Amino acid sequence: MFFIISKVLTVFTDPLVYILLLAFIGVLKFKKRIFSFALFLIFYLISTPVVSQRLLFSLEHLKSPSLVEKQYDAVVVLSGMLNLNMSSSNTIEFEGAVDRVLSGIGIMRSKTANYLILSGGDGSLIQKGRSEASLLADFSEKMGVTKDRILVDQDSRNTFENAVNTKKIIDEHQFKKILLITSAFHMFRAQGCFNRVGIKVDLLPVDFGANLTISDFRYFLPSSDALSSSNRFIHEAIGIIAYGLSGKARYF
Repeated sequence: MFFIISKVLTVFTDPLVYILLLAFIGVLKFKKRIFSFALFLIFYLISTPVVSQRLLFSLEHLKSPSLVEKQYDAVVVLSGMLNLNMSSSNTIEFEGAVDRVLSGIGIMRSKTANYLILSGGDGSLIQKGRSEASLLADFSEKMGVTKDRILVDQDSRNTFENAVNTKKIIDEHQFKKILLITSAFHMFRAQGCFNRVGIKVDLLPVDFGANLTISDFRYFLPSSDALSSSNRFIHEAIGIIAYGLSGKARYF
């Protein structure tokens, strides 16, 4: 039930929903100027790089990277980077966050970890019958990681299930030293879920996207990329709160 509710509520994390709502209220209300100004101000702020990049930066630095040690029993890579509609065992279509799996492969090739754990199935409401982690396992093998060193959780649909199912693999193999890899903006919630199931992990956040350097006047002008960054911040911030309140993550 939590999974279904979380996917449905995702619609309401998109800032455009509220922009359109304000616009609709402005049409209905007699004093339209107040709502028009509010609409303009909100839209302007969250669609400018100077604001959106700072929001994203705050998420990406909630957790600091661990000092990666010389040896781990396993490195855990959380999925969330493939277009499952267009991916197959022969052709992988990445949507983003490819740094996650590439960093995990790099850790394995440097012999810093003994095993690569890939966690993630299909996170969509309508299941496609394919597992992202299984496809990433094929990709990792092609990139030089031997099959006998790859462990797969192909059932997880969200971050909490990533932690629960990964714990089963860790307990089965009696792993002790674990390195967790996910996108920087997602690391705070991810570690909270692993804390909740009793797994202590070192952290390797990747896929950083925030840039605070103000290069020119365009940093203060609206852009679709900036709006996308604000949307990522809002979505993740709501996820952090929801996981904490529902008891699926323990942050402290």
